[in-house]
Amino acid sequence: MRAGRPRAVPLVQMDQYIEYRRSDLAEDLRPGKTLGTERYEKDGVSVLRMKVGAHEARTVGRAPGHYVTVSFMPPWLMGEEEKTSCARVIARELKYLIAQSVDLSPQKSVLAVGLGNRRLTSDAIGPAVVSKITVTGHIDPSDPLFEALGARKIFAFTPGVRGDTGMESAEETRGVCACCRPDLLLVVDALAAGHADRLCTTVQLCDTGIAPGSGVGNDRPAFDRAFFGVPVFALGVPTVMDSSSLVSSFFERAEIDPRSLPPQILSALRNGKSFFVSPTEIDAAVEVISDVVAEAIDGALDPRSFP
Repeated sequence: MRAGRPRAVPLVQMDQYIEYRRSDLAEDLRPGKTLGTERYEKDGVSVLRMKVGAHEARTVGRAPGHYVTVSFMPPWLMGEEEKTSCARVIARELKYLIAQSVDLSPQKSVLAVGLGNRRLTSDAIGPAVVSKITVTGHIDPSDPLFEALGARKIFAFTPGVRGDTGMESAEETRGVCACCRPDLLLVVDALAAGHADRLCTTVQLCDTGIAPGSGVGNDRPAFDRAFFGVPVFALGVPTVMDSSSLVSSFFERAEIDPRSLPPQILSALRNGKSFFVSPTEIDAAVEVISDVVAEAIDGALDPRSFP
């Protein structure tokens, strides 16, 4: 049985709840009609493409660029067929997204970066994905194995967290870039969701880079083109949710106008003393999603895949 789509609520109601919601997903904060969108479904996987212009960026608090939201059934319920279908959809969307601004010829090299804390399951999606992709940076291009693996230089790096290294992830990664000189970066990280329905059932792709920790109020230097000098593409998976966002989403579902709530509740939602929650199935979810996303990255970066 495939996962049901989140029940829609009136647009005006969604806008009213935005101030109580902390989310890394562009779709959660969209004002609706002002953004160019394209939606389709394939093999039970739903895809929403969004283009955020300069004017809309100020409204939704997101950098101008292209955002793709891929939604799927709970990963712990997926069989092998569902995993493969989901990976292929993500791969096609990632390849499409990159092609909007970068010539992804076989000569272009890629550095995949897995952000997060591998010892904290809800934050381990980045390291888990990067540990499973196919790397070829160490293989001589004249070796037949290099051709068999796609004939593209792919490097991988997991910078860890500042508490372990004493260094910012972005600074560490820039040092690695100086060594391998990639033509583009592909960054994978955990995100915060604005709706419980999106926890571990969504992947967001974007061509704007990513700001590690921003979804949980722990801002770090951004991974973007301005910092690295090369295009930066991001894949994020929402694995946690802020408690205020969780409560406000319950009110949304009940179609309760926030203006009718007691002042004490609104004060609690606004005060910033939130905590973060993740699904009880988080261990299984990270294991499956990391398999799916790693397969998608391999497919997207293989010059032989897809037209």
